[in-house]
Amino acid sequence: MKRRIMPALLVLAAGASGGSAGAQSAQSQDTPNIAQLEQQATQLADIEAVKRLQRAYGYYLDRSDWDNIVDLLTDDATLEYGPAGVFVGKAHARALLYAIGYGKSGLRPQQLREHVQLQPVINIAPDGRTAQGRWRAIVLLGQFHE
Repeated sequence: MKRRIMPALLVLAAGASGGSAGAQSAQSQDTPNIAQLEQQATQLADIEAVKRLQRAYGYYLDRSDWDNIVDLLTDDATLEYGPAGVFVGKAHARALLYAIGYGKSGLRPQQLREHVQLQPVINIAPDGRTAQGRWRAIVLLGQFHE
């Protein structure tokens, strides 16, 4: 983040000291102000937070760690699982995940579950209170001798 913010701050500082009034005026119109830079920094931090959340979800999913997945969710979370439908709230999400895991948490012996998450597209709401994200995934699932 500092690399992205610091050059603009240096330009602002350089524009404030010396030079002609006309050059300062033109420069200040082209240079983002501190509030804009702070907003950009906050948005970048929010995007990184969403990426960290998705990575944690993927890690727990690959290990069939259902309880830690549920801990990542909000109380009013909704999960949609193909033809099984939409599951609202943590209790229903937990029930769905345990059903996926054959009633148990953790991988079964000789089970493979790997989700490679790619191409995140994340949008932060203008008020910064919500976000939406989309990923693609390459999924490797398997059960040896089953």
